[in-house]
Amino acid sequence: MNPLQIKAVVAGILFGLWPLLMARSGLDGYGQAAVFAGSTYLGVLPFFIIRINAGWASSVSIIITAAASFLLLLKIVSTAYTDLKMPWAYAAGVSAGMGLLLFTEVLAKSTRETIGSLFVIMVLAQICIPAIYQLTAPGNFKMSKIIALIIAVIVSYYLGKP
Repeated sequence: MNPLQIKAVVAGILFGLWPLLMARSGLDGYGQAAVFAGSTYLGVLPFFIIRINAGWASSVSIIITAAASFLLLLKIVSTAYTDLKMPWAYAAGVSAGMGLLLFTEVLAKSTRETIGSLFVIMVLAQICIPAIYQLTAPGNFKMSKIIALIIAVIVSYYLGKP
């Protein structure tokens, strides 16, 4: 596998993980969306600032403003919701942010000929994560599901070949 294919697989894994992690947070859909957006934004922002070569003072002020906004968001969320497991929500945001960074890099570096197969590889990796998670539930360990996962991995491999 080439580096773009590996990044597509890792992005797919991270995209498959974040909903499972967020579901454990105890937040409802609106709270999940707010924490997801805020933590993903904060996770991506430093890489963007480094990329555009913003000056030191403006970089620090941007990060401080973003962090303060996120802390305010968390205060609102934790006040509105009780009995939360916020580390799960943070882990979900980090997972999504890292996946977003990887996959947008894949999209930016791919060619018209390779973008389709890279997208398919990412989606297949993303689908495998909740499928594997489902297998761990009591009574769901079935040979047909294991065979389907193996076939998905094989299909992903062959779709990624030139």
